[in-house]
Amino acid sequence: LEVDERHWEARYSKAVSYTFWPDFLGKKKEAIAHLQTLIDQQEVARPEQKHIETYLTLGNVLAQQGKDEEAKKVWERGLARFPDDARLKQKLGL
Repeated sequence: LEVDERHWEARYSKAVSYTFWPDFLGKKKEAIAHLQTLIDQQEVARPEQKHIETYLTLGNVLAQQGKDEEAKKVWERGLARFPDDARLKQKLGL
């Protein structure tokens, strides 16, 4: 990310790795920030299948923190961009 702050794989990998850290270390906040940055970058670019993972992961992290409404909004945003994705539909109970 120091070389290319828009490198999707690097930022996504970093975000996902933070989701595995123990909660007391506070890395979930950093994971959420990285995932939100990815979504912001993705939504001004051409959609790619891998981008679905960002919506799923961010929604999952938010849901694990009890932020169900925020998670739902993220999944809905993803479904608006990828209307055929079965995993996003499942998260939304569709």
